[in-house]
Amino acid sequence: MTKQGETRYPLLFDDKEHFYTEPFGKASDLREFVDIQVMLLHKKGRLLELGAGSGGFSYLFAKCGFEVTSMDISQHMSEIAKNRFAKDGSVKINFITGDMEDISFDKEFEAIVIHDALHHCPNYRLVIANAFKSLKNGGELILAEPSLLHLISPHARKAVKDYTVTELGFSRFQLRRILKKTGFKAVRNFYPGIESYGPNPLIFLANLLKVIFNRFAFFPGEKILIRAVK
Repeated sequence: MTKQGETRYPLLFDDKEHFYTEPFGKASDLREFVDIQVMLLHKKGRLLELGAGSGGFSYLFAKCGFEVTSMDISQHMSEIAKNRFAKDGSVKINFITGDMEDISFDKEFEAIVIHDALHHCPNYRLVIANAFKSLKNGGELILAEPSLLHLISPHARKAVKDYTVTELGFSRFQLRRILKKTGFKAVRNFYPGIESYGPNPLIFLANLLKVIFNRFAFFPGEKILIRAVK
């Protein structure tokens, strides 16, 4: 797959309204933001979001008190993000266009977040190495990525066909091994808590099984969440 596919994706995608509403249009997206916010050891400072898309998470991180650099490979996507949020004077966000496989920051950030973007990178090992170099000592990298099941997902296969983008999948073991080999000292898995949804025992049981299943294998639609500290 080509980088050209990644840069042209927002121009070809049918549901362009999604770019202007995410992550506020889906409860699952907001839940993932809350999960990441809970994972972060740093609660302020400089944060870099790589593969930030139309900037929804970057905006929320800024509202939580971070000074945010929001980067995406697509100039069009970065422009959408800037148009959405640049007028809010209460936040500090620097919107830039760039390839996360080719960044040159040097120990500038307390935190780096890659949410649902590493699996679009053919050279994901280089991305992790670049993130390591970009973090200050004691800084943290948060990954939220699809599991190996994404490789056979109809949604992913359709995206490859329609937009010529890269669609990968990962295992926790694979990501942890790469992170440790890169030099990260503390690597931790994160498992979202059980949601009871009131008195319904079947829904509670389904969520309990989801948590247990995720500890040993994969669950469709659930992200792998990992925090790594430099």
